[in-house]
Amino acid sequence: PIGTAPFYAIPVVGGIMATFGGLKINGNTEVMGVHGHAIPGLYAVPGCAGGIMNGDYWCVMSGYSVLGRLSGQQSADFAAAQGTAK
Repeated sequence: PIGTAPFYAIPVVGGIMATFGGLKINGNTEVMGVHGHAIPGLYAVPGCAGGIMNGDYWCVMSGYSVLGRLSGQQSADFAAAQGTAK
């Protein structure tokens, strides 16, 4: 047993960094519907998409920024085509 003071405590909390399951996306980060077709105007960044974390966790992390940038560009292009971009 630990019986000599002083005693210290460190608070520990759980958190979720990303999901291992989630929305299915295609190569353009468009969310795929239940019938296998992209849902127009709906994009998902890697942390919300399913299947991204399969395989080696640390190697996949470098792809997050690439897919995140792609998702942002795709959604901006979609908004511009719809005339809703600012």
